[in-house]
Amino acid sequence: MTDQQFTSLARNFFTSYANTLNRADLERAETLVRRALASGAGVKGIKLLYVDAAQKIHDIHSPSQGDARYIAAKELLMLVDKIQSAKKPSLQTIVEENLPPFVSIEQPDVVFGDVIGQNHAKKEIRRVVVDPFTNAESWQKYFSSDEAKEGIILTGPPGCGKTLLMRAAAGEGNATFIYLKGEEVPQGKEAESVGYVFNLAKKYQPSIIFIDECHAVLNPRRTRFVTPMQKELDGFSKLRAHILVAGNTNKPWEIDTTLRRAGRFGTVIFVPPPVLEERQLLFGQKLARKPLHSDIDYRKLGEITDGYSPADIAEVCKRASISAYNEERDIVMRDLEAAIKGRRPSTIEWYAIAKDEIEKSDARKEVFGDLLSEVNKYIAERGIAIK
Repeated sequence: MTDQQFTSLARNFFTSYANTLNRADLERAETLVRRALASGAGVKGIKLLYVDAAQKIHDIHSPSQGDARYIAAKELLMLVDKIQSAKKPSLQTIVEENLPPFVSIEQPDVVFGDVIGQNHAKKEIRRVVVDPFTNAESWQKYFSSDEAKEGIILTGPPGCGKTLLMRAAAGEGNATFIYLKGEEVPQGKEAESVGYVFNLAKKYQPSIIFIDECHAVLNPRRTRFVTPMQKELDGFSKLRAHILVAGNTNKPWEIDTTLRRAGRFGTVIFVPPPVLEERQLLFGQKLARKPLHSDIDYRKLGEITDGYSPADIAEVCKRASISAYNEERDIVMRDLEAAIKGRRPSTIEWYAIAKDEIEKSDARKEVFGDLLSEVNKYIAERGIAIK
């Protein structure tokens, strides 16, 4: 099926269901279709938002075989399933003997099209992570040897999808994803742990070594981890097209400054909370396939959750689901509004802490100047009072 045929089919479905979807819903639906086609991935967002609508057509109308709305809905969903199943193989967890409890290894089945929003972060990650894997010869024409072996750090408020983005990057680059839980690396085993994950990376290349909560091991107090990490980063430039080291942290200011220079972890990518449209899509994703009343207003949900992280939105949906389940009924808009009421976005505290920590010294302000600008802009736009 061509892009034009798909767009026509999708538009037919949304138009035929216009008796219950308002104009804003239809406009968002068409935007989703266009973005999915433009990105080359991705009609999953459409499926997640509207699969419940298709199901209700089937359940409520009890259609005959010739019901146009039923046929359009089923054809759309069948097409989405076909595209999704053909896009990537299923998740594969690699079995490695004697794997430490703080290390896991897998071939991710997610790609950027499965991650809602974060377009700027995706663009940066594609440049420094995916393209060196998938287009190494061309990439190396534009970047120096130091840049070619540079690790990256993803930072921002908790719960905004930093780990998911890197798993998606591995999926985009068909790379093995080697996950190391920084907070669980045992004292006295640091050098051994570094050597172990790099050996895994070489064995399963192309690969990404991903250090979760990397500030726990990349700080000046963990020299037994920092020193061997420096040596590995300084010595594997010839493998750069096949191995990348990345980390995520909510506390980038705690990372050893010797690791922040070019050629080590010289690139910092900010992953902010979702914007309005992304929050709407996240609600659609989290509520997909749940029993929903027709009064659910995704736009309003997005508007009243400014500053919420994807994790915050997931918790709101969970609380609303519990309320409806306890009363054996569909989830209604008031369930979600009640779950939101009085709930302070978890991201606000991070912005306040980040501003305070970065402004503690001129050295930090110099290193994290771009991040501080993002923090100050966010605080000023929302009038957040900083104690």
